[in-house]
Amino acid sequence: PEEEKDLVRKYMKTYLKVLTVRHGTDVMEEESEFTGEVDEVLTIFEAKLKRNLKREREKGMEEGIKEGMEKGMEKGIKEGMEKGMEKGRLESTQEDVIDAVEVRFNVVPEDIAKSIKEIKDMDVLKDLLKKAIKSETLDEFKTMLKAIKEK
Repeated sequence: PEEEKDLVRKYMKTYLKVLTVRHGTDVMEEESEFTGEVDEVLTIFEAKLKRNLKREREKGMEEGIKEGMEKGMEKGIKEGMEKGMEKGRLESTQEDVIDAVEVRFNVVPEDIAKSIKEIKDMDVLKDLLKKAIKSETLDEFKTMLKAIKEK
């Protein structure tokens, strides 16, 4: 701050010298009075600057919080949608395996349906769907399902 005041004083003195040359009058006669006035102006300017900075900082913080909340909500919605879609695909694939067992063997025992719904890995479910279609008997499928659950 003191360096800035000195810089402003220097600038104002230079400006007054220019005025002196232009108007042919020595406006620098009372330099000590001038220095006091500069200090007073600088004090007022500094106070206004601090108020403005505080106001702008608060405004910036409000805008930052608002923007952060908006981005957070967007991200949350996007992640929620992705998780919901993933859950939907998982449940759909589980139902596909159950349907394949029903079509292939005309029955889906409750323990098999429950075991299939416990599987949360899409690759395992896809593999199980193929096995449900290719299995010769329901017991063969149960054996494969049991082996998968034990892994």
